[in-house]
Amino acid sequence: MASTYDAMLQPYKPVSLQLLDLMLGNRRAGAMAAFAELGIVNAFRTGSVTTSQLAHSLGLERDTCDCCCRASNAVGLTKSVEDKAIELTALGCALSSDSPDSMKNFAQWSGSTADRVTWAHIPTAVRTGRSPFAAAHGTGLWDDQQSYESFHTMPEEQCPSYDRDVVCSRSLAEVTT
Repeated sequence: MASTYDAMLQPYKPVSLQLLDLMLGNRRAGAMAAFAELGIVNAFRTGSVTTSQLAHSLGLERDTCDCCCRASNAVGLTKSVEDKAIELTALGCALSSDSPDSMKNFAQWSGSTADRVTWAHIPTAVRTGRSPFAAAHGTGLWDDQQSYESFHTMPEEQCPSYDRDVVCSRSLAEVTT
């Protein structure tokens, strides 16, 4: 069985670095979540900006905003342009609240404490058969999603049934093969 990741792994990288790249996915999700939640994406509506301009206009701490923007460059949400400015890429535009294909709400959910705690319960799910969400939060995801505003407001088409299987870990074998 081939993993869905096979096509993404770069054969010129040592296997340990390929694994590290996969394991750091939660940090990329966190950077995207911060970018969406703090309104950083929407601040690019007028074009390229510097991180100092972003921090000032959004009331963010400058050094940490700069760090978040470097992370956004690393994952391809933004790119550096002249005069120390950055601008959104097509990927970053999809996190804008006014994008017709907006993934803002899902990005916020993916970086939320609730989602991170849920995924920390995968070993429990494998041992017991209980969904990791239920193990972490005491109720099933689809029973409790009303309490998570960012997830509840996501249009149904942005969370197709295979995502539900991933989130609930009901069929990890199907999802990863």
